[in-house]
Formats: sequence, structure tokens, C-alpha cells
Amino acid sequence: MLQRSGDTSINKSSWPSQQSTLDVPTTNLTCVETPRLNLTKRIRFLKSTLRASCEESGSEVKQLHLHRNSEDFKRAACCTVADAFVMDVEQHREPSDEGVQSDDGSENRALANMFEQTVSANATPVDGVATFDAVVDSALGVWVRLFVPTQLDGGSKESGSKSAETMPLVLYFHGGGFVALTPDVALYDQFCRRLAAHSHAVVVSVCYRLAPEHKFPAAYDDSFTALEWLNSEAAKSLLPPNVDLSRTFLCGDSAGGNIVHHLAVQVAESKDLGPNLKLAGLVLIQPFFGGEERTPAEVRMQNPAILSIDHCDFAWKAFLPPDATRDHPAAHVFGPHSKDLRNVAMPPALIIVGGLDILQDWEMRYAEGMKEAGKDVVVCFYEDGIHVFCLLDQTAPTADKMMLDVASFIATHSQFPTPTNPVASHSQFVIFR
Repeated sequence: MLQRSGDTSINKSSWPSQQSTLDVPTTNLTCVETPRLNLTKRIRFLKSTLRASCEESGSEVKQLHLHRNSEDFKRAACCTVADAFVMDVEQHREPSDEGVQSDDGSENRALANMFEQTVSANATPVDGVATFDAVVDSALGVWVRLFVPTQLDGGSKESGSKSAETMPLVLYFHGGGFVALTPDVALYDQFCRRLAAHSHAVVVSVCYRLAPEHKFPAAYDDSFTALEWLNSEAAKSLLPPNVDLSRTFLCGDSAGGNIVHHLAVQVAESKDLGPNLKLAGLVLIQPFFGGEERTPAEVRMQNPAILSIDHCDFAWKAFLPPDATRDHPAAHVFGPHSKDLRNVAMPPALIIVGGLDILQDWEMRYAEGMKEAGKDVVVCFYEDGIHVFCLLDQTAPTADKMMLDVASFIATHSQFPTPTNPVASHSQFVIFR
């Protein structure tokens, strides 16, 4: 919940060291009490909403009774948020407010703690990164958490000092199947903090409206609103003076990776971001795409402790317009109803694919579609990567490698101007395994 008040200011001529405290300016910002539901309460809400939707449309409610293997579930150390939704719906009972219950009545605290734990913004730098929240649109409830590196070059320069080098900006979109999670979830706070430190960039993590209360295209609209906000006076008062908005990257995981694609297309086709704000690159971390077809990976990799077809279908049903199929362009971006991107100028893209991710076929098809449309694409393939592996164990070797790959991509493409025309004449398609 956003609880800022008062009028403070930042002396941007000298940003803080790791030991100092960063005051958060709220001048000209409208603060809003943002309602939050913990995970178990949101499960209850989604269950009742989707059941009512099925009844109104004449669909069988059994569409929500998704199969789960309770023993696998109880053994799983790491589960996606969709597991909680599916488990509760299958059990036909209200979850307790204290936790998510397993079939035997016990509470799966590992699951609940993983996705219910939130952290407040911390103006005192932690691991060299200060954080604070800002309201983007109080009417819509859109807000952002900023992650600002306080030192560069191994601590020899303060990030906002006149001698410090300019920093790129990363606009980040969280995952959660369009139906759950926020930037203040501890996993995302930690991940974005590490991303800011490794890439020497300011990271702005966006809280967008969630389905099914806010279906397509609400998440895309809110994301563009957040992108436009970067050019506002309110944003300028918060960002360090050496942030270079002409080196803005869009980055997101899972559903957030889906948002990255659609936002980049929206910007390229019809939107004027102003003279300073330009997209330098896209980072799609195991992006959430799909379609009516069942891919080989979807059929082969039915491990409900990680991600299943049922989980994906659940999220698409919540997000897509009523009566839409998974071949809707929001899900199937190179499908029968999708746009032709050959004449759409888009910056270079890094696509993260996991070898144990049920979405891997859709992610590789996306990369191939981008290549055929003449875009610069780099694919990093991590053989032992489950879905959102970079969040679940952020210090594991594979997650560390991915973070370094993302930071390297940002550093490389911060040095070159964003293409203003389609890049078919010099597109590249590189896969690192």
C-alpha cells in the first residue's frame, strides 16, 4: 500500500552513498491508497469471478476444475502462483486467510510465503540500490517502484554525481499470468534490485491492472501510461540527473515479456514518445505466448509443480476478451490474426528460453517470427531452466548466468542508436546455449 505523505526533496547534485538515506519527493504527486489482496484472498476472488463468468456464458463450471497431483504439489519446493489458484479451485473450498491449504488440510507455507511476502520501498541503499515508489495514475491505480543504483564503477562514483557516467533505464513488467503479483512482491524487489546493480541502470518496475477485473488491453494500456510517465516532470524529479532516456529498455518475465512485445509494437506503430525517450532494446524473459495448438513441449512437459497447460489456459481465459480463443493476437503474436511486423521498426531483442519450461516452443517460435520479420534477435537458452527460474533461486548458477547475459545485452545496446527503420537488411539471429 502506498503511504507517502509530506513534501521532501532530493539534492540531485549529489546522490547518496550506500550509507546515506534517500529522501523521496512527493511534490506534485497524487498519492493513492492502493488496495492489495494477499494471495489467498485473491484466489477466492478469482475463483468466484471465473465461475460466475462460466455460468453466464453457459460454459461448464468444470472448466475450472483443473487437475492437480497433490503429492507432487506438496513435494514441490517452488511453485508458480497459478498452482495456488488451481489447487484452491479444485478443492472447492475457501482458503484460510492464514495460508493455502493442501489436500490433507495442512498449509503450504512455502508457496504462500513465496508469493505473499511483500517489502516496502527502502530509501536506504541495500546492496548498492535505493528504492522508492511513485504514483503514475491514481485513478487507475498504476504505480511504479524505482530501483536506483547509488554507486558505479565499484563504488568509486556516486550514480547521480556530475562525474558519473550516464545510465540507461529499464522499464520492467512483472509476470503472474496477467492475474497476480505486484512490484513489491519480495521476489521481484530482489530481482529488480539485482538487475539495477548488474546492469548499472535505473530500473522502474510497473504495477499494472490485473485480470479478470481488467481484461485485455488494460495491462498494455497501463504499461504505455507508465512509459509516457518517464517523460513527465514528476518522473524527472525522481530520476537521477544522469539517466539517459534515449537508452530505455523494456524488460519483463512471463506475462511481462508478453507486454514488452506488444508495447514495443505500439510505440513503433503509432506513438510519439517525445524527443528524448527512445527504445534501445527489448528483453523478454520466458515470455508468455500461446495459441490453440498444443506444442510438443506443452504435451511432453506436464509437471504441475512448475507450469502446466491448465495453468496457462486459466490465465488466458482470465485475460483475453470474452469468447476469444488463444489464437487472439495478444497470445499468438505470429498467429492467423496477428499483425505483419515486417514494416514495423523494433529495437534488438534478447529472448530468454528455459529447457524445462513448458512455454519454450512458443518462445522459440516467437524468436523465429521476429527473425523472419527482419528483427535483430538473440536467444539465450538455459537447458535446466524451469519457468521463471531467475526468480525462484536468484543466486543459483543458471540465474546468475542469465543476469549477466541480460546486463551484457543492455551494456552492448546502450552504445548504439536505436534503429528508426526496419532492420531486415542486417537482421541477425543468434542462439547461445
